[in-house]
Amino acid sequence: MKNSARTFLAGLLLTLCLSNLPECASDERQNKQVLICENAVAFLTLSEEDVNLFLFKHKEREQEAIEVLSDFYSYAEKMEQMLKKAGISVKYSEPKNTYFCYPDGALEPVIFKEGTFYGMAMFAKGKKPKVMTNFGAHIEPMIEILSEYFKIQFKEKGENERFGNRE
Repeated sequence: MKNSARTFLAGLLLTLCLSNLPECASDERQNKQVLICENAVAFLTLSEEDVNLFLFKHKEREQEAIEVLSDFYSYAEKMEQMLKKAGISVKYSEPKNTYFCYPDGALEPVIFKEGTFYGMAMFAKGKKPKVMTNFGAHIEPMIEILSEYFKIQFKEKGENERFGNRE
C-alpha cells in the first residue's frame, strides 16, 4: 500500500475512533473545560489535532495510536456502565481542557506527558486526585486501577456482564 493511501486510511480510522467519543455535558462543552469533582472519573484522550501533530513527528507510532485509542474507547464505555452503577460520575475529555475541582473551588490542571495518547483522571472523596496513563488499553488494568483507587469491588454477574459494588 502506498504511503499516501496508508496515511489517509490511518487518518480515517483515527477520525472514526475520535468521533465515537461520547458527548460531555453541554455546559462543559461550551466552556471547553471539563471539571472532575469528587467521585468522578474522566477518560482522557488527546484531541484529533494533537494526535495528528504527534504522529507528524513520530510516524512510526501511527499503528499503535490507532489500535490503543480504539481499544481504550471500547473499554472506557464498558467501565462507564460499571462506574455509574457504583455511583461514580464519568466524563470524557482531552487532558488540556480538564481540571480537578476541589471542594473549595480550587482548580488543578490534568497533565499528560508527551507521547501519551490516553489515560484516566480520578478523584474520590477524601483522596488526592490521580492521573494514570501507563496501563494497557484493556479492561483488566482499568478495573484494577479503579477498584484500588475508589475501593470498589467489581464482581462477575455473568460471563460477559459485570456490575460494581462499593466495599
